[in-house]
Amino acid sequence: MTLNLPPEFDASRHSAGLPAMAKKLTDTDGWVVLAIEGRTATLVRREAVDQVEESAPSSGRKGLKVKLAGGTKPSDGDKVATTYADLYPGSYMVKFEPHLGYALLAEMTEDEVRARGQLALAMRCKPWEIQVDTRSDGGYIARLPSYVPSKHDKPLTEAVEQIGKFGWYFTVNTKTLVAQIIPSEPATFPEMIPLDTSRLGHGDCNVTPFGMALPAPGEKIGDTVAVNWGVAHAMLMGGLPGSGKMCIDSTPVPVEPSAKHPNGWATHGELTPGMRVFGVDGRPVTVAKVHPARTVPVAVVRFVDGQSVTVGMDHYWTVRDMRSSRPRCGGGSVLPADRCDDLATMAHRYLGWRGYPDMIAQYVDAPAAAISAFLVRSGIPRGEDGTYPIDEAIAAWSLHRRRYGENESPTLGVRSTAELMASLGKSDWAVPASGAVRYTDTDVDLPLDPYLLGAWLALDGDYPNGGPTFNECARATLTDATGGRPLTAVVNEAGLLGVRTIPSAYLTASIDQRLELVRGLMDYAGRTAMLGRCHLRPTSAAGKAATLIRSLGMLVQTTAYGAMIFEATMDVYRRRDLAETHARYAPLVNSLARAIDPSTAGSGAWNRIESITAAGRATARCIEVDDPRHLYLIGDFIPTHNTVTVNAILADLLSNGSEIVVVDTLDKSVDFFWLKPYVRDGGWGGGSLEASVTALGLVYEEAKRRAAFLGENGYKNWMDIPKGDRFAPITVVIDEISALMVPDKIPAGIDKKAPDVQQMLATNMLKFRLSRVMDQLIAEMRFVGVRMLLSSQVTNTNTGVALSTKAKVGHRGLQGLNPSKTARGQAFDDERAVPEVPDNVKEDPNENVSRGVGVCHLSTMTPVVYKSFFISDSDLVAALERLNLRKTTRPEPTPEEIARFVTPEFDEDQGDSGSAETFGGDRPPSGKPLDPKFGPTTVYSDDGQPLRGAAAAAAASKQAAALCHSCGKPIKPNGDCGCS
Repeated sequence: MTLNLPPEFDASRHSAGLPAMAKKLTDTDGWVVLAIEGRTATLVRREAVDQVEESAPSSGRKGLKVKLAGGTKPSDGDKVATTYADLYPGSYMVKFEPHLGYALLAEMTEDEVRARGQLALAMRCKPWEIQVDTRSDGGYIARLPSYVPSKHDKPLTEAVEQIGKFGWYFTVNTKTLVAQIIPSEPATFPEMIPLDTSRLGHGDCNVTPFGMALPAPGEKIGDTVAVNWGVAHAMLMGGLPGSGKMCIDSTPVPVEPSAKHPNGWATHGELTPGMRVFGVDGRPVTVAKVHPARTVPVAVVRFVDGQSVTVGMDHYWTVRDMRSSRPRCGGGSVLPADRCDDLATMAHRYLGWRGYPDMIAQYVDAPAAAISAFLVRSGIPRGEDGTYPIDEAIAAWSLHRRRYGENESPTLGVRSTAELMASLGKSDWAVPASGAVRYTDTDVDLPLDPYLLGAWLALDGDYPNGGPTFNECARATLTDATGGRPLTAVVNEAGLLGVRTIPSAYLTASIDQRLELVRGLMDYAGRTAMLGRCHLRPTSAAGKAATLIRSLGMLVQTTAYGAMIFEATMDVYRRRDLAETHARYAPLVNSLARAIDPSTAGSGAWNRIESITAAGRATARCIEVDDPRHLYLIGDFIPTHNTVTVNAILADLLSNGSEIVVVDTLDKSVDFFWLKPYVRDGGWGGGSLEASVTALGLVYEEAKRRAAFLGENGYKNWMDIPKGDRFAPITVVIDEISALMVPDKIPAGIDKKAPDVQQMLATNMLKFRLSRVMDQLIAEMRFVGVRMLLSSQVTNTNTGVALSTKAKVGHRGLQGLNPSKTARGQAFDDERAVPEVPDNVKEDPNENVSRGVGVCHLSTMTPVVYKSFFISDSDLVAALERLNLRKTTRPEPTPEEIARFVTPEFDEDQGDSGSAETFGGDRPPSGKPLDPKFGPTTVYSDDGQPLRGAAAAAAASKQAAALCHSCGKPIKPNGDCGCS
């Protein structure tokens, strides 16, 4: 019944008397207040509730059927549910039928009520519209009012996690709308997913598996993730350097001086995005991202120069095995001992001589390309004029050829701290020394000439009148530097009379100023020691002097009594007598020393690891740097690494019939050395930029030949050819795209005729040619069986892949655990559709679980989180050897091929028909010459069909455009663009 309440009615004082008022009006008992709204109160009789046999859905429990008051509306449901929950504790409304005049109540536990409430929020409905019961083995059964996966899956997933915990999942029967909410641990990956070598040679070259998807909830094994090359012929795999590059927070890092870090040093834990650290070449690089701190197992890595750093066991290093005593080539490739002895003798005949690589190649009777690559790999110092010390080169080549083939080198690659620790007894690992750190490109204002400060510190404030090291030449040099004034007076005038160490301002000055400081120290406290090394006696500035010398790219060892020994890569003497002595003895001693001890190769360019010791656990974090080489300096200028491989894809493709071409930078090509014996002839483009251009040009040349064959025989696609006569597909892997294709920026206003600038322009032109051929292979050559596998660890807009080209790449992947939203947006067309790596995988205390994990969106497939298959290089090589696959007779392009593709020549008298065959667009697949104004007269679509009209014009204009990938402006014939 409904009662109208007087104005003076106070619910807190008067509501208890309403049932008595109702009894008085009706002369019946059992009235209870249902609701009070404004001046109206609604009451019902308890006797209207009847015990019934009807039960709550999906349970065997009896329920209560209650008669609703007349005039109850659908909007009264919340009030009715609350009233009866208060009247009958433990019973809750599970059905509300206002038009039929009744509601159902059922007993429910608190957990069931909470679960029902969460589901109702997710479904955006009333709680009584969902019936919930407890499952016998845990979790809940729920009947939903409706279910549309695209609309409800995400909110239901969140609701289920609130009901239980992360890892619980649900299933829904779309016919009955009954949902099962099932307790489970979060889906995760095993520590390692081994590559199934039994598939090698027995699979399908058009479908390439490379990993396992994150298992479905409640499952242990996920679906296989595979690339379908028939759907899309190109794949872009981006990599994030944030996984496995752990430095502890207290690690010192050289940074650009600032108000916060005026002395040029910060700790690793202080690094933030936007700060500038230094790359391995000494140039500043920007911190792109800092990943969350984690507590991880760590180790102390000690180097022979006395330095030590503490890093994560999963931290990666770019290293070289200085021992490499086991030959990795056929016996015929190793030179006989007597021939090596002859070469060693020849080295003595050319002491002090310098020459170009082709000259050295003639002396040792080896291909010029092999010698050029060896000189770079071995780290032998290269002069500014491009020459090398002939004696040192021949001696090193002799030692090398006792154990290796002409195209091989000691192991160089990327290893984790744990891997280095496990193999340190078998291998002699070393990291590269850094280049001279460029704190500034211009001299800074200093209170005292750096040379004079070095002399003052070398003399420890003493001005001797004589002595064996303070001869007339020393006096004359110092007098010239001070302008004839006493050194003490000059130092006193600068306010540095009491200084006995190197001020911070001098340690972060220009390279020239720091070198002058070293010269001051060496002129009055140094000499040339045994094996061509420089020796600096102990001084009060010894500690800072070691940091100073290391900042110039030279390795320093400190003796037990405080002296410093280093190999000079710069002219470290101003005194004529010391400089002459060093020039006379250092070349001879250095050449012999390096021949005896390979660890000294490269002008001290390799810092050997002395020991690695486990050191418990510590807080560490990763950073990403905006540099294609992913290297930055820590400690006293020790390079550390920021990488991802595609070995599983390439191994499967190779074993199942695909030809392979590798295009990579010299330092990173070591990741694919296992593949080198199996590439197609001339398909190893990892030796130089010229070799990369040529290897890719040879592929384009072969693609045009195939296109002509298809046209002549009436085929539209290579898959139309009968299987026995079909071409073998060609897979081109282009690694480190940024380093290979992003042009070097040329400062504005610089003399374009300067030799260094001319070299940069020539390099940029090679990079442009390489990117143009890549673009055309992706755009034009799908129908002839060319596949492209692009890999880059720089996931920004300037990766060297044009946006128009990226749009044609159907398969996308992104390695790494914590990509930013920006990185995901640049890797995928719609990053919102791509799942993120779940927290339980990222934060698993067993770091092996998260290794090799990433996300991918393969064409026509649902995006997934995946973990790559793994196999060690040695096991992979053994598996391929068992298959007896064809091996190449010449992996590198020949000098003639390089000359043809890198420096094409044209005969003007022959016209178009006589033009030399070149790469990338001088002739389209049809073989018709390019119109000099409008591009190819016939343009082809992705499937090989000729285009006409507007479509042909649009495609031809894209092919003809020679745009810089960095600034987007046309590249002129001289190499200039908007960057310069």
